[in-house]
Amino acid sequence: MAGNYFDGKRFTVNLQPTWNISRHLELGTIYNFAKLVFSERDQNLNNHILGIKALFMLDTRLSISTYIQYNTAVKGVLTNLRIRYNPKEGNDFYLVFNEGRNLNPDREIPSLPVYSNRSLLLKYTYPFNL
Repeated sequence: MAGNYFDGKRFTVNLQPTWNISRHLELGTIYNFAKLVFSERDQNLNNHILGIKALFMLDTRLSISTYIQYNTAVKGVLTNLRIRYNPKEGNDFYLVFNEGRNLNPDREIPSLPVYSNRSLLLKYTYPFNL
């Protein structure tokens, strides 16, 4: 994708190959490149995002997925782990863990925290009729 971006120009490329190893396991990678050019401000940015994802489906009721991403612009790693349990159609229980890490916390003053974010989420969906 290429075009205008605020007062500059951008060019991006995104690749997401996926490999279905079996009916239970899927692996994939993600690569995103973005180039931003702001000629009037004499500023440029080249950003690379690299990611690995995996999905394990024990059966139609239980699945576990994970995603790990490295971003060169912020020098950080994001991780996501999601467990989904579906006891019956329409009902879902999710347990989700997210974490962001600063790999170079001393790049700013004052230093950034090692963990930029961390969360644990429980979600349950249940349909009902009114």
